[in-house]
Amino acid sequence: MLMDRANMGVWILVCFAIGCGSMTSRPTAEVLSSVKDLESENIGSVRKPIPSARKLLQVLGQAIPPTEIPKPQYHVPYLVSPDVPLTLEVVEAGAVISNPSIAAAQAKLDSIYGSWLQSGLPPNPVVGYAAEELGGDEPRQGLFLRQQIIRGDKLQRNREVASWEIEKHKQQLATITQRVRTDVRLAFYGVLVSQKRREITRQIVENSQDALTTVLQLHAAKESSQIDVLRSRLALQTAVVISKNALNAHDASWTRLQAVGNLEHLAVRRLEGDLEMVIPALNSDEVLSRLTNESPKIAELLLEIDRAKSQVGRERAEVVPDVTVQAALLSHSENGGTSANLQVTMPLPWINRNQGGIRRAQAEVVAAERSVDRFQLHLRDKLGIVMKRYRDAQNHIEAYSQEGGILASAQESLDLIQTGYQEGELGYLELLQAQRTFSQTHLSYIESISELWKAILEIEGMLLDGSLHDNAGGY
Repeated sequence: MLMDRANMGVWILVCFAIGCGSMTSRPTAEVLSSVKDLESENIGSVRKPIPSARKLLQVLGQAIPPTEIPKPQYHVPYLVSPDVPLTLEVVEAGAVISNPSIAAAQAKLDSIYGSWLQSGLPPNPVVGYAAEELGGDEPRQGLFLRQQIIRGDKLQRNREVASWEIEKHKQQLATITQRVRTDVRLAFYGVLVSQKRREITRQIVENSQDALTTVLQLHAAKESSQIDVLRSRLALQTAVVISKNALNAHDASWTRLQAVGNLEHLAVRRLEGDLEMVIPALNSDEVLSRLTNESPKIAELLLEIDRAKSQVGRERAEVVPDVTVQAALLSHSENGGTSANLQVTMPLPWINRNQGGIRRAQAEVVAAERSVDRFQLHLRDKLGIVMKRYRDAQNHIEAYSQEGGILASAQESLDLIQTGYQEGELGYLELLQAQRTFSQTHLSYIESISELWKAILEIEGMLLDGSLHDNAGGY
C-alpha cells in the first residue's frame, strides 16, 4: 500500500512538471494518457528505470532533430559531356549547384533553423533522490521533482528573434548566390574575350610570318635590304610573344571560371557567346533605383533592423522573473507514513533589471539602421565608378566600330600601304608600322569590349561579386 502511494505520488509530480514546463501544443488529456501508458510499464516494480529522454520527448510531442545533415554534392554531371554547348546558362547553372560558398551559406541557414527550434524549447524537469536524517531516529527518503517555469513569453520571443534571423540569412544566401552568378558571368566573358584575343594574335603571327617570307624572297632577289629582314624578323618575334601571352591569359581565364564555379572537371573547350551583341544603354539614375529596390544585400540589412527591434522586446521580457517549483515526496521509515514538501522560488528583479541588455539591444537597432544608410552610400559610390568605366568603354567601342571609325581607318591604311609597298612606292618601314598599328587597334578594341562587359555584368549583378572572398557575406 505504501509503495502504491509513493508510486502514485511520483507520477503526480511528473504530471505536475510536465504540465508546468513543457508548454507543448498537445492537449493535457493526451499527455496524461501517454504518462499513464508509461506508468503501466512500471506496474509491479518501482525499481524500473524512468523512461528514456527520447521517449519522454515523444510523449511531450517534441520533434527529435536528425543527427546528421546531408552533405551537398559537388559535381555537375551534364557539364562533363563534350556534346553540350557551353553557353553561359549551362555554366552558370552548374556553378550554382557546385559552388562551395552557396553550400556553406545553405548550411548556415540550416543551423539557424536549428537555433530557432532550440530557442523555443522549455527547460527539462529535474528529478532526483532526497534523504533527511539518515543517521537519526526518523530517517526520511524519497524523490523530488523540480521545474523551471519560463515567464514573460521569453520562449516565444526567442523564436521571434530567431525567425527574423532566418529571414535575414535567406537574403544572405540570395546575396552569396548573386555573387556567384556575377563571378561566373565575369569569368565566362573573360574567357570569351581571351578566345577572341587568341584569334587576333594568331592572325598577327600568320601575317608576320608571311611578311618575313616575302621580305626574304625580296632580299634574295636583291630588292630589299638586310635591315628589312631584321625588322621583319623582329616583328615576327614580337608577335609570337604577344600570342603566347594571349594563350597564358586564356589559360588564366579558364582557371578563374573553374574556380568561381567549382568546375575543375570542366574540360577546356570553346565557349559559345556573342561579345558584340547590341546592348541597351544604361541610365545611372534608373540603375541606382533598381539596386536600391532589388538588392538582396539591402534586404538583408533591413531584416537585421527588424531582428534587432525584436531583440529589444526579448531583452525587456528578461525583466519578468522565472519561477522554479520543486516538490518532494518523502517516506518515513519509522512509522511508514509519507510527507510532501513544496518550494516555489523566484528572483526579485530589484538591482538587476537587465538594463545593460536592453541598452545594448537598442544600440544595435541604431547600428543596423545606420548600416543600411552606409550601404546605400557604398552602392552610390561604387556605381559611380562602374558607370564611368561603362561610359568610357562605350565611347571607345563607338569610336572603333562606327563607319569610318578607327578599325575601318586602320584596315584601309594597311591595304593602301601594302599596295604601295608591292608597287615599290613605299618602304618596308611604312608597311611594318601599318601592320603594328592595325594589330594594336584590334587588340585595343577587344580590351574595350572586355571593359564594357565587365561594367555591364557588375551592374546586372547588383554590384555583388567576390564570392570566394572571406567576407563574401559583407560588402
